[in-house]
Amino acid sequence: MAVFSAPVQPFKWKPDGGSTGVPAIKHYPCGQGTAGAVFPYWTYGQVLQQVVTGTVTAPNPNGTLINFNGPVAFTNAAQLSVVTVTFVAAANAPSTNLWIAVTYTDAGGDESQVSPLLPVSVAAGFTASVSVSAAGAPVGATQFNVYAGLFPRQWFSQVTHTALGGTAALTYPLTNYAGMIAAPVGASTNLIGMSDSAFDQVFDPLSAFPGRRNPYGATMSTDPLMGTNALWPVLKLGTGTFELNLVQSFSNALIGAAVGLNIDAATGRSVWDTTQTQVATIVEQEFGMYQGGLGVPGTRVFARFLSTVII
Repeated sequence: MAVFSAPVQPFKWKPDGGSTGVPAIKHYPCGQGTAGAVFPYWTYGQVLQQVVTGTVTAPNPNGTLINFNGPVAFTNAAQLSVVTVTFVAAANAPSTNLWIAVTYTDAGGDESQVSPLLPVSVAAGFTASVSVSAAGAPVGATQFNVYAGLFPRQWFSQVTHTALGGTAALTYPLTNYAGMIAAPVGASTNLIGMSDSAFDQVFDPLSAFPGRRNPYGATMSTDPLMGTNALWPVLKLGTGTFELNLVQSFSNALIGAAVGLNIDAATGRSVWDTTQTQVATIVEQEFGMYQGGLGVPGTRVFARFLSTVII
C-alpha cells in the first residue's frame, strides 16, 4: 500500500511562554551570498542564519588624526580627485554595487574620521581597486584604510594600511562581511528567525525603488522604502513554537524528541528532521486536513527552539 506524505507548507507560529500572541519581528541586513551569488535568496518561512565572513571591523578614529576628515569630499572637484577607483579583472565576479569609504592612517595606527560613502558600480567580471593620493593628507598620515560593503548601512574594513599613492584591491566576495543567509541543512548556530517575506527580487541598490513588495518583501529601515538599506523582516525564534513539516513518519513517541533543520528539495522550505543536529524540541502535533498523522511522513508538528542556538 502506498504511503502518502503531508504537503510541505509554510511555517506557522503559535504563542506560548507568556507571549502576547504577536510574534516579535526584527529587521536584519542580508548577507553577501555564497558560491558567487551577490544576494542570498530565500523563501518565505525559511530559517535564517547570521554569518560573519572574515573579521568585521568598523572605523576607529583616534590619536593624532581623530579631528581630521577622511580623504573624500563631494563639494570640491580637486578633493574628489584624491581618491581614484579603478577596475581589475576578477573571474566569475557578477556585476555588483559597492559602497566604499576611506580613512587616513599613520604608522602608529592612528585613524582619521571616515570619508563620505562613495557608491561604485562594478561590471561583471571585475572588482574594484582604490588609491588615495598624498595630496591634502594631514601631517603624519602616510597610509589609508578602505571600507566597503554591498549596502550603505553595511560596510566594514577590507584593506588596511596601504601607503598613500598605492593601490588597495578589493576581492569578490568581500573579505570581511556580516549578514544573514538562508540556513543550510543541519545549521545549529547563530539562528536569527523565520523569514517574514521571500527574498526573490532583483533590484539595483543604487536606485530608490525597492521592488514589487513594499515595505515587506523589500526593505524596512530608517530611510523608508529605500532598497539600498537591505533590511529584511524576520520572526524571532525565542518566543512561541514553530510548526513545520517533519521529514520522518510521525508517531506519538516523537513528542519531546530532538529535531534539527533540513530543506525540502521541491519547495525550498525549512522542515524538521530528527537526523540533523538538534535546534528544537517537538512539543505537539498539528491536527486537521492535509496536516498528516500517525505513520505519515511530512506531518506538521510544533517545536520550540533551544535558546542556545538562537541570537
